[in-house]
Amino acid sequence: MLYCSYENIDKITNHYDFILCANVLSAIPCESTIHKVLSAIRELLKSDGEALIVNQYKSSYFKRYESGIKHLHGYIYQNSRNAFYYGLLDVDTVSKICSDNNLEIIKSWSKAGSSYVVVGKHIHI
Repeated sequence: MLYCSYENIDKITNHYDFILCANVLSAIPCESTIHKVLSAIRELLKSDGEALIVNQYKSSYFKRYESGIKHLHGYIYQNSRNAFYYGLLDVDTVSKICSDNNLEIIKSWSKAGSSYVVVGKHIHI
C-alpha cells in the first residue's frame, strides 16, 4: 500500500493494479488540478488496473455550505477563521469528469450520499 499526497504524485514511478481515491476530488476547487490528479491516476494504473473514485455528496452537515459561493462542483464557504471548498460530486458528475479525462467507466453507483465510480484506462485500438 502506498499513500500519496497530490504534491508528490509526479514522483511515483510504479504502476498499480488498484488505486483508491477517496474524498479527494470533492476537496479540489480547481479544474486543472482535478485534471492533473485524474491524469496521474490513469498513468499510474497498470493496463488492466482499476481505480475506485469515492466522494460524499449528500449529508445534512453539508447544508450549511450551500449558503456559500457556488464554485465549480460545490461551494466556497467562509467562517470567521477560514475559507473552505466543498465539492458535491454525485455519480453522474464524477463519471463525466473521469470520461472527460480519458478514463473508462467500468461501474458506478450511489449509496448513502456517496458516489462510487470504478474506472480503468481507456485503451485506444
